[in-house]
Order: sequence, then structure tokens, then C-alpha cells
Amino acid sequence: MHVIQLHAPRLEGEDHTKDIDFAPARIEARLQAGYADTRRVLETSPWKKEVGVTDGVILHEAPSPAPAAPAVNCGKSSPT
Repeated sequence: MHVIQLHAPRLEGEDHTKDIDFAPARIEARLQAGYADTRRVLETSPWKKEVGVTDGVILHEAPSPAPAAPAVNCGKSSPT
């Protein structure tokens, strides 16, 4: 069995409230970041590489996440 471990990339402008920020723009940004990472893993297809016949579970680490996505204005005021 092949398992691909995806890591949620950090989005630019995220802070300690990221787990409770459900602004539509932020949700869309997170969705797009996850989609891009998934596409990158599918392109590399690590499960196609040869493995040992006795290997039961193979854990593949996803390629490094892309740099932080551009900031999304979700109605928060920026510090001045």
C-alpha cells in the first residue's frame, strides 16, 4: 500500500487565527493551495517507483510545498 503524505502549505499572511478563519477568500486560497500540491504529487507519481516485494506500506513524502501563496484580504485590517 502506498501512502502519500501531503503537508498544508503556509499561506502568506496567515497568523495564529488560521484554524478559525473561515472567510470565503481564505477558504478558497487554502483549497487552491491544496489542489496545487496534489497536482504536483500526481505529476511526480512516486507510487510508480519500484519497491521491495516484501514492503507492506510505503510512505511517500510530498515534494516541498510551494512558496507561500499571495496574501488574501479577508477584511482584516493590516498593522500600521
